[in-house]
Amino acid sequence: MTQSKNDYNKTGQIRYIKPLSRQVIIAKANEILESFYPSRILPIDIERILDDMDIPVIPIPELKKIIGKDAFITSTFEQIYIDEYKFTNEPLSRILVAHELGHKVLHPQIYETFEIKNVNDFLEFQNNQPLLVAYNRIETQAEIFASALLIPPDTLTKLIKELLESKNGIENLDLFDYQKFFRNLIIKYNVTRFIIIPAVSEVSNEGKALMKQMMNFSSQLY
Repeated sequence: MTQSKNDYNKTGQIRYIKPLSRQVIIAKANEILESFYPSRILPIDIERILDDMDIPVIPIPELKKIIGKDAFITSTFEQIYIDEYKFTNEPLSRILVAHELGHKVLHPQIYETFEIKNVNDFLEFQNNQPLLVAYNRIETQAEIFASALLIPPDTLTKLIKELLESKNGIENLDLFDYQKFFRNLIIKYNVTRFIIIPAVSEVSNEGKALMKQMMNFSSQLY
């Protein structure tokens, strides 16, 4: 997304991140799918997308311990570095690299100003408090992008609709139905429940109602 000159301070550091609507971010994720993975076969093959975009994923031992973060992408968008242990967890690593890809898609102009080429550069960036204030917004935007890329909203909406139709309405769902549905989503999209839950809640009114009903069932267990 294009930033204006007024968004930078006198030293060229970003001080303001333009807000992006969820719809705009989803549209950007769809553009990536259309360009690099038009089949949209689930689970989304994020490795193939990154290969076609010439962005290698490089595991680093104890990266999380060194920088306090699971992964980062360089400002040239030539590599994604990821914690070696997290890399072995496929559902989690898929989310992490999709998140970093989101910075390339959504924040190319901004990320160039960070001048992150390696781990040491990222540590220096973290120590720059003025940048971190603006950085929080782009992190949120990248999270939305990762969700939209790996869990395309149209496919999730269809699955929710099929569930409700199979039970003749949300009022006929029990706790077992919810547990089975969410387990199937995790397998189908090959992601963790921590990204599935907000995706369902945000995708539609039916998804929001589904989550509310599930929380009601869960609360009754305690």
